Amino acid sequence: MQMLSNNSGFSSYLEAFVLPTIIPAQPNHDLDISNWQIPTSIKLADPNFNIQGKIDILLGAEFYFSLMQPGTIKLNNNQPILQNTALGWIVGGLIEQSSTNVTSAALTCAIFGSETSLAQSIEKLWKLEEVASTERVMSPLETRCESHYNQHVQTDQNGRFIVSFPFQESPTTL
Repeated sequence: MQMLSNNSGFSSYLEAFVLPTIIPAQPNHDLDISNWQIPTSIKLADPNFNIQGKIDILLGAEFYFSLMQPGTIKLNNNQPILQNTALGWIVGGLIEQSSTNVTSAALTCAIFGSETSLAQSIEKLWKLEEVASTERVMSPLETRCESHYNQHVQTDQNGRFIVSFPFQESPTTL
C-alpha cells in the first residue's frame, strides 16, 4: 500500500493490516484550542487533531526518522509544541485544560482505553507486531545431513574443526 501526504510530496510504501479498531478514539475528549496561536502558514498533518475521532493509521517506529523534519514551534506556556514532519505539522506535549486548570497530556496515540484493560491492549499490540516464524522445514535429506554433521564434527579449544570419519577409528584435525 502507498501512503501519501496531504501536505507535501512525501510518499512511502508500507505493509498494512486492516483492523476494525486500532485504539479508542483520540484524544479522549475534544480539546479547546481557541486561545492557541497556531501560525496561519502552518499546515497541520491532521487539521482536526483536537476533535475526538477514530485513528486512521498507526505507523511503526521505523518511519520516525524519515518523517521528522527540522522545525519546532513552541506555542505559549502550558501549550504544546508543533513539530514539522513530512506529513505536515504535528502537535505534542502538555496542555492546560482551562476548565480545570490541570495540566494533562494530549494523547495523539495510545494503546489502551476504558473498554479494555492495559494488559489486553498490550497483548493485542504484541500480536500485531509478532514476526512470523522464520524456522525452515528441512527435507529428510537435509535432516540426515545435519544429524551427520552434529555427530561427526566438533571444534577444539582453538576453534579448529575436528572431523570424525565413519571409516576411521581416530579423529582427524583440519
